[in-house]
Amino acid sequence: MDEIKKMTLSLPTVVPVVAIRDVVMFPGMSLPLSVDREKSISAVEHALRVPGNYILAVSQKDAENEEPKEGDLYHFGVICQISQNLRLPTGSLKVFLQGLARARVHKLEVNPQENAWFAQVEYIEEEEDNSPVVQALMRQVLDEFDHYARISHRVAVEGVSFLRQIKSLN
Repeated sequence: MDEIKKMTLSLPTVVPVVAIRDVVMFPGMSLPLSVDREKSISAVEHALRVPGNYILAVSQKDAENEEPKEGDLYHFGVICQISQNLRLPTGSLKVFLQGLARARVHKLEVNPQENAWFAQVEYIEEEEDNSPVVQALMRQVLDEFDHYARISHRVAVEGVSFLRQIKSLN
């Protein structure tokens, strides 16, 4: 927990925003992302010009919306570091995001000079709950997932064994 707090102290409080569709980003997660909307491309380009290459990944409420407004985006996201990027001949970008920490958006607006979304954020301190109730719920979810893996044949049963080794929700 203290590691996360120390890390978030060095993260920026105003960051460019990329709106993501059909996926929710989490800390510790890696996400390859195709970026083709003008505001998102501008946000990525801005992030790549500043030290750390930080960007906030925020999910859209409606994936079909091509031009989301403030109310179309969730007010929680994950601060990410852009670890790789590639400009395609079409002008779009391929980026690889590494999720670092959860963030609450306090202010979200388009910066007209950059033509990109920017957010003023607060990093969320997460509390770990290892109570017996939470442990029982974790076991129940894993049992259900194990059952799904066995009947669907879409998930390797060995993957369930790997998941059972996880002791912390964070």
